[in-house]
Amino acid sequence: MKDIISFSVPGSMAIYELPVGSTLIRFMAFDLEFFAEQCVELYKKSRGSGGDDTLAKALALKEYLRNCHPYCAATLKTEFDKVALDCIIDHICQTEKVGLETLWVRYLTSKEPFEKAVFERITDYKSGFAINQWTNLMRMRAYARSKAAVIYGDDVTDMAAHRARSLYYDMSFRVAAQKMGFGSDDLPQIRYYSLPLLPEAPQLLRNAAHTLEEAMKPLLSKLEIMEPIKGQNCVRDQMAGLALAAIRDIKKPDDFELRQFMQMYRLMPETVFEPVGLKAIIDLEFDQLMERGLYLKPNGATYTCEKYSNKKSAPEEELPVQTVPDTGVPASPAMLASHVMPVPPAMPSPPAAVKKRSRGRPKGSVKAKKEGPPPADETSGAEDRAEFTALPDMIHPLPPPPVARSQKPREETDDDTALRSGTVDTIIRMAEDPNRAS
Repeated sequence: MKDIISFSVPGSMAIYELPVGSTLIRFMAFDLEFFAEQCVELYKKSRGSGGDDTLAKALALKEYLRNCHPYCAATLKTEFDKVALDCIIDHICQTEKVGLETLWVRYLTSKEPFEKAVFERITDYKSGFAINQWTNLMRMRAYARSKAAVIYGDDVTDMAAHRARSLYYDMSFRVAAQKMGFGSDDLPQIRYYSLPLLPEAPQLLRNAAHTLEEAMKPLLSKLEIMEPIKGQNCVRDQMAGLALAAIRDIKKPDDFELRQFMQMYRLMPETVFEPVGLKAIIDLEFDQLMERGLYLKPNGATYTCEKYSNKKSAPEEELPVQTVPDTGVPASPAMLASHVMPVPPAMPSPPAAVKKRSRGRPKGSVKAKKEGPPPADETSGAEDRAEFTALPDMIHPLPPPPVARSQKPREETDDDTALRSGTVDTIIRMAEDPNRAS
């Protein structure tokens, strides 16, 4: 299996590929500073020449970031469409020591195309329709470097240690976000779908959808467009149930239709991820590294992608191999703890005094005896202890719980006597014959 992640972005009609490991290495080492220098140089030239074509040139500079990360390439016409303008805005604020609000007011009435574009972009920031993607890109690169240094920044090559460090880093982030009041729904997320369940699947797989519509005309002819149900997440199942009812009588495809679908899906990925935010896909690549048995090995100022060794680390302490009693099968301590101990040999018959007292019970009665079991004498107790001592050393039977002097012992029933005898046939006869002899 190739170490490639297939992903899509909201609103896109394409599926993109992300090579696991090499993408993260390239992103952490990517020369974003060169991109910033080009943007600043363009801004300085525009101030002396009038800047009529500054905006067009700034929009063209974004192509440099196509090789930065596949997510940037996928969103180059949407989220990162104005990343060069974002870089210039950040440069103006840094060099002139002014805030976004001051810059927004300065260009409020400007008619010059570039200044007007700056005003509109800051308006998008203020309304929440956009963020400064240049500062976000720098921040996410720093995040990837920091996380890689915590997880892989030494000579340790043990997967368990790397996984524990990853959990430690992610949990630290989660605690900090929660402390600031950000819930899980407010942060970048990753979703994954099988291909037909992608939000854009009907448009992405239009040929397959058209083929199905033709075959399902009798089922779809009576359907009416409905308003989506508003409410909590539970109403999603209700809407799904309405759609399921429409295809309840669908039949399996014939051989011709089956071959068509096999041809359509032959080169398609089985699972497609949909990241919501750049951080989400960075975290996904970190997770997929371990899922695929890969890790990042420090190599000077960068990393190389390596596979974990199949050699298992030596245990801290050599322990004897334990087996499940009566089976010889190697077992873990949890299996041994949950194993039911074998029934000990039959106990001696109850004293005659117990039999004598039981004869007074009416025939057919199933009422439990009122008298408790007589205390065992020293001889029988010694025999019982000898029998338990003879069991294998690996089995340690628990002693009976002590009975307080002020507490009345539990009353013994006929079932208890039968269970102590260890005879299954006796239990069966007791259940079949309600008038059994006492």
